[in-house]
Order: sequence, then structure tokens, then C-alpha cells
Amino acid sequence: MLQVLQDLLGLKLARVRGEYTGNGADGEALRGDDLIQALNPVYERIRTILAPRPDYGKIGETKQNENESASDFLDRLRPVFRQNSGLEYDEGVNTPFEQQLKNAFLKGLLPKVRAHVDKHWVTQNTGSLADALQHAEHAVKVQKNKAAQTGVFVVTTEGGIVAYAGKNPQQRGKGRKQNTGDKERHKRCYNCDKEGHFARDCRNKPRDRRDRRDRREGRDRDRYERSDRRDRQDSEEEEDSGEM
Repeated sequence: MLQVLQDLLGLKLARVRGEYTGNGADGEALRGDDLIQALNPVYERIRTILAPRPDYGKIGETKQNENESASDFLDRLRPVFRQNSGLEYDEGVNTPFEQQLKNAFLKGLLPKVRAHVDKHWVTQNTGSLADALQHAEHAVKVQKNKAAQTGVFVVTTEGGIVAYAGKNPQQRGKGRKQNTGDKERHKRCYNCDKEGHFARDCRNKPRDRRDRRDRREGRDRDRYERSDRRDRQDSEEEEDSGEM
């Protein structure tokens, strides 16, 4: 076993070997539980003395690419972080390894995705890596929906193509040029009693309320008389047709 360690560690073995010789007190080679017990101190020294130095520069160089999902970015970041963090690997939730991986994951997100996560995830400091991934995936989906919008259509990842007019779906219909011909015809000025504009835009001299009221009453009376004449004419025509 000593030869195996020599082949693996080379000159570094002298730094972690300690009193290990590979043999017992009787000079025989260690086996089974005795060998494991003798190697445990060597393993601890290897883990502490020969542990790789943290290199957060390499971790920081790992960034999310455009059109890359958050889960794909995390899968790409994991081995880089594990190799260069200097932390003991631990798959547990909220362990130092996971929390530092979470921080590296958030820092490596695209700026627009990171901004959305920072704005909407209020428990970021205490949240888990799984929570970070969930918020990042949602932020990526939101950014894709925004990028797919045009002046005529919006393409969503969930609902397909939705037609609208204007700069965004909330301004639906605002970008259309409306036909104002009917509106112009229905405009009536209560000052001069003419169509095509309102009293506030009238260029004639403003009339007092009594004059405007009399004009409206006269107009209504004319309408009633015209309607009454038509009714009488219709009645007379029916009587003439009955006599024939």
C-alpha cells in the first residue's frame, strides 16, 4: 500500500505520511481493519495539507451564455466550482458548499436575469440552491417573452402567438388608427347647433343657457311634428288602401 501512495503522491507523500509504514508492530503488512485504521490519519492530512487552493477567478470566468437555460448553466458550473472552490464537497441542503455554489451561480447569471432574480427573490440570502435555480429559470422565461415581442405580434413560451397592436400587450389597440368619420358626424355643438364640433371648440359667440335651452326645445319640437306628420300620412294611406 505504501508503494501505491508513493505512485499517487510522489514527493508530496513525505508531507502527509506521518508514522505510516504500511507494516504493523510485528513487521507484517497491514491488512483489513488494521490497514484502514492506519490510513485514516494519512487521509486526513492529505485532505487538509494537499487540498487544492481556492481559485475563484476560474469560477468567476464561468458565465451563463445567451440562450442558455439556468439549469444547463448550473450543470456546467458545478464541476468548475467543485474543483476550484477549496471546499469539501457536500450534497446536503444549505451546507457551506451549497451556499457558496449558490452565490457563484447567481453571480454568473446574465445581467438581465440576475437583475430580475434580485428584484423578486427577497429571501435570497437564506434560500437554497434549488430556490435559486427556480427563480433563475422563471427569469429566463420572462426575458425570452420580452425579447419575442414585436410591434404587431408577441410570441410567448406558453401561449404561442398573440396578436396585438401597440408597443406592448397592455396597450392593445392604442397603435391603430381609428376611423373618426362617424365620430365627426355625431359631433353636435350645443352653442351654434351645428354638427362637426363641440361647444368648447365653437368659434361663434357663446350663447346663454336660456337661449341654448330654447334652441334644443325647438329642435325637439320640430322632430316631434315631423314624426307626427309621417304617422298621419301613413294612417291616411292605409285608410285609402282599405276603401279600394
